[in-house]
Formats: sequence, C-alpha cells, structure tokens
Amino acid sequence: GQMDETNAPSPEFLHPCASLQEALNQCNITTDLVPTWIPDGYIESNVDIIQTPKHRVFQVNYENGDSIIVIRIADYLDTHPAQIEQSDSLIEIYPCSGIDYYILDNEGILQAAWISENFECCISGPMSLDEVKHIIDSIKKG
Repeated sequence: GQMDETNAPSPEFLHPCASLQEALNQCNITTDLVPTWIPDGYIESNVDIIQTPKHRVFQVNYENGDSIIVIRIADYLDTHPAQIEQSDSLIEIYPCSGIDYYILDNEGILQAAWISENFECCISGPMSLDEVKHIIDSIKKG
C-alpha cells in the first residue's frame, strides 16, 4: 500500500557522520576497520552511507588539495563477501594481525583490499607502499 516503507533506509543513514568511526559506532559495528593513521595533510570529509538490500557501504574521502584517499567499507549484513580477486595489478599480499591485505597498483594509485568478517574493505589513493602499510598497521586490532 501507500504506507509501504519497508525498503526505506532508517533515518540515521540520512545524516552524514563526522567520521568513519562514528558512522560505524552508530551502526553498532565493533569490528576494527578504521585506520588511525593517514598521511599528513589529509582532512577527513563527511562519511557517506549507502544502503542497499544486500549491503551497507560506508565511504569517506580524505582530501589533501587534489589528492584524495578513499576508504570504502561494505557491510554485507547477513552474507560473506566474495574472496578478493587476484589480478595482474597485485604487488603484494601483506599479512597483518591474521588478515591478508591485498595491495594493488592501479596506474600509480595504490589500493589495499581486505575482508574482515562480513566486511569488504578498500583503501585507495596516491600513496607509497610504505604509507599503505603504515595505514594498515594503524587499524586497531581487537
């Protein structure tokens, strides 16, 4: 009927959160997914939360002039995300605290992708390999 709002996202998703961690906290997500270190000069912008029937995506940009580091976390809610595809752009699999981080080079933009529980996560931006590893190391683990 006209009052069928079962597919509407709950209102909390309509408000951008100040930080990625705050957005996860709001959704009662306790898995550690957010790095605490980002290269100097990057400012965290608003977090976008996109709700689809299958998953909920949290995305935040860290901006420094024209450079943008993007962190995207997809919460697959009731299912497990697919395994990360191996591709020609893979430069390294970096294990950290029991999780394999796939580091890819996409024409100079480095990307780290990993799966933690029901979450598929990705960080990408114009970073050095050392910076990517430093970001990964800064994700609080339990």
